[in-house]
Amino acid sequence: MAHIETTPELLTSRLPGMSKSPHGIAIMYCCLSLSSTITAACIEGLFIHKNTVNWNGVSYTIYPLLYNFSTLVDFALLNPIMIFYLLRALSRILLLPSGLNPRKASPSPIGWPTTLACMLLSVTLMAGYFIGFLRGRFFDAVIALAPDGRRLITVTGWLVFFWTSVAIYFLLIGVIGQLRYLRFVLRLRAIDVAYDPFHADDLAGMRELAEPALDFLKAMACLLAVFALFAIYDLVVFHINESDRLWALAVYAAVVIPFFFIPTHHLHRLMKARREELLARSLEPFKKRELSILQSNWTNPDSCKELLAEVAAFRELRTWFSTVPTWPLPTRTLIRAYVYFGGVLSPLLSKVVPFLWDAFKLTRHSGP
Repeated sequence: MAHIETTPELLTSRLPGMSKSPHGIAIMYCCLSLSSTITAACIEGLFIHKNTVNWNGVSYTIYPLLYNFSTLVDFALLNPIMIFYLLRALSRILLLPSGLNPRKASPSPIGWPTTLACMLLSVTLMAGYFIGFLRGRFFDAVIALAPDGRRLITVTGWLVFFWTSVAIYFLLIGVIGQLRYLRFVLRLRAIDVAYDPFHADDLAGMRELAEPALDFLKAMACLLAVFALFAIYDLVVFHINESDRLWALAVYAAVVIPFFFIPTHHLHRLMKARREELLARSLEPFKKRELSILQSNWTNPDSCKELLAEVAAFRELRTWFSTVPTWPLPTRTLIRAYVYFGGVLSPLLSKVVPFLWDAFKLTRHSGP
């Protein structure tokens, strides 16, 4: 499989409505989301100072945007980084060969119908999220309380709604791109990949095929940080210790882990097969040479020395082949990824394992 040269202009040139590089789009999102939201909050007087509204004999505090540190960090750092890695992963997926033909690029999986569907779904998800807040009793620069008791979305809130919907849109197209990438990788056979033990990437030239999965994992790590920030915000402001986030974490793990593990492990299997194939081809001349020596005159001292030299070279070649990489990513990267997966699964396992253990003990005691 030939290497495909990428340039910043090519990275998103084939995405609907996008002609900038992932860096440009991420920086643009950061600047526009943060500046517009802070400006609106300043104009509405909801950026620094608290406001108090008395209604029906109860005093309610409207917290300023500055208290909503999770949203500010999301717009300033986490969402832009997530968008960057999602777009870079998608750009690499678009540049993968179509039909295993290196000269033909893949058709974009993100056409206009898919784009519009993702936009609609992102707005719908955010609308449901905001409706839940409108029914609550916490008020800030996003959801305020009018003097007559009406709960309303401020201008700042509409901007938060819009920019969060944009981030969700990028997340949705990133997931769709990963589905396309997963389908592509699973269709690969050993004969389809160019396995080069001397490649400059020290990974037999296979890193390029694994990088979309790695970029997606980095983007999802940012998304997990967003979840963590909101959990901290709920704990500090709402004093909520338990919530339904365990289900969200289970869905997160069900999406992220297969999207990284399946393509990486499949590429590992292909690399092992190619390594064994190259080893067999490299050892074939040695076997023929040994056979010719044995058939000629194995009692001749010179033939014996030559045979011993051939055996030593044979063992040296096998030892060298044992050092040839069979994973498409560096070992330290894989270790970090699986440690990360362990951290994601640990809260789930801490809940599920005791439940299964209690069920097991109940089954044993209720048995005959």
